[in-house]
Amino acid sequence: MDFEYSLRPGYLLVTVTGGFDACRARVELGNIVRQSCSSGFERILVDARAMQAEVPVADRYELATRLASMAAGPFRMAILVAESHLGTRMLEDTAVNRGLEVRTTDSLVEAHEYLGLNPRPAPALRAAASP
Repeated sequence: MDFEYSLRPGYLLVTVTGGFDACRARVELGNIVRQSCSSGFERILVDARAMQAEVPVADRYELATRLASMAAGPFRMAILVAESHLGTRMLEDTAVNRGLEVRTTDSLVEAHEYLGLNPRPAPALRAAASP
């Protein structure tokens, strides 16, 4: 399980790849919260679409409970997963029930909308001039 952090305009992007490792996930969850606080960003996008294994339901519950205990101030987190890993929204439901703003989705557009980000629109195509 590998984590890559990147500061983007208005949010922290965390890219997660590889297989699931519960111990590593717990450690990195703390790093995500610390990085968000130190960078001053209240919006976090966790892109886990490249993860090779689904996170077990019990671990989703435990990670959300841990996240709620670490949260130091307001933030909003979107977790982007592969459609095949969406299954249950245990992490989202548990976090929301503890007062956090978390959304799990398989749609990048939905994640951006939830975080209030405005991705750059594609440039408009110019019509060819008539001869």
